[in-house]
Amino acid sequence: MPQVVFKEDFFDGNRRYKAHETYDVPDSVVLPTQDIISIDGKPFTPAPKVAVRARNEDGTLKADDPETPDVNEAWEGGKKPKAKRKTKKKAS
Repeated sequence: MPQVVFKEDFFDGNRRYKAHETYDVPDSVVLPTQDIISIDGKPFTPAPKVAVRARNEDGTLKADDPETPDVNEAWEGGKKPKAKRKTKKKAS
């Protein structure tokens, strides 16, 4: 069982956990990632969010509105993810 420290009070349906105290939490408990300070004494950092394309009500992809240069409506969160660098092919 991992030892977990929470930022805020947390109730899992069976037990109440108080903020800033260490608890042995069973593996069956689903932990709220935004409320965790550390797990097993190591600082907890949540996984980075994956960029997701915004969709219309009918499920099609939204386009960016060119009249709003500071917001990209085509992506959820309003920002386009940075492009990944391509590797150069070796000349043989």
